[in-house]
Amino acid sequence: MAGDIPPSGGGSFNSWLAANATILAAGILGGLFRAVTTKDIPFWQRAATVIIGAGFAVYGTPVFAPIARHLAISFNAIDASTGFSNGSMEGLVGLLLGLIGFSVFDGLVTWSRQFRADPAKFWPFRRG
Repeated sequence: MAGDIPPSGGGSFNSWLAANATILAAGILGGLFRAVTTKDIPFWQRAATVIIGAGFAVYGTPVFAPIARHLAISFNAIDASTGFSNGSMEGLVGLLLGLIGFSVFDGLVTWSRQFRADPAKFWPFRRG
């Protein structure tokens, strides 16, 4: 009776890490690949690339993996009845998000610096 109801609550860090280990590993690999292939950046920026790529993968994969799976099935890239599991799609999406994570972050930082320099430039109804 009482044992039939699963416990409520957020769970521990260990259970979160176990559930997201493949996504985290894929994000780290994607960020590491991006850090190694980018030239002329200091070590701290390479480390930030790996960390931000992994974070982007961990938080972005639950959003983008179902969309990617649906698109792959819709365009007949994969067959819905094959053994291509959700875990495989999550790993692939995590790797890709790890690759582009720092680029998105860098673009947001660049945009915010441009906005801070000239906020009127971004106003859609400006004159002149």
